[in-house]
Amino acid sequence: MLNKINPLYILLFVFTILLISFTQLNTIKDEYTQKAQAFNGFKKDTKVYTDLKTRWDSKTEQKKIIQRVISSNRSIEVKEYKNKTILTLRSKNNRDIEKFVNKILNESLIILKLDIKPQIAVFELGLSK
Repeated sequence: MLNKINPLYILLFVFTILLISFTQLNTIKDEYTQKAQAFNGFKKDTKVYTDLKTRWDSKTEQKKIIQRVISSNRSIEVKEYKNKTILTLRSKNNRDIEKFVNKILNESLIILKLDIKPQIAVFELGLSK
C-alpha cells in the first residue's frame, strides 16, 4: 500500500510548499522595504541633526553671522562678552529698526533677550560654549 504514492499527491505537496515559500518571501520583502525606508528616513534625520548641530554649536559661525549683520548697518553698537554679544541700534527711523530686527530674526542665532522700543532695539545674542 505504501509502496505506490500517487504522483498527483507529490505534485500537490510540491505546489503547496512553493506557495508557502513565495508568500513568506513576499512578506519578508515587504518588511525589508519598510525597514529600508525607515532607515533612509533616519539617515535624513541624522543629516539634518548634524547640520543643525554644527550651525548652532559653532561659535565662529555665529560670530560670522553677527559680523555680517553688523556690517549691514554702521550705527549698531556692539558689546562683546565671553558667551554673549549685545547689539544695540538707536534710530529715529522706525524702518531702520524694523529692518534690523527682521535681519536678526531671520538668522540662526541664539537670542537671549530682545528689547524693542520706539527708537531703540537691543538684542542679547548668546554664543555657544
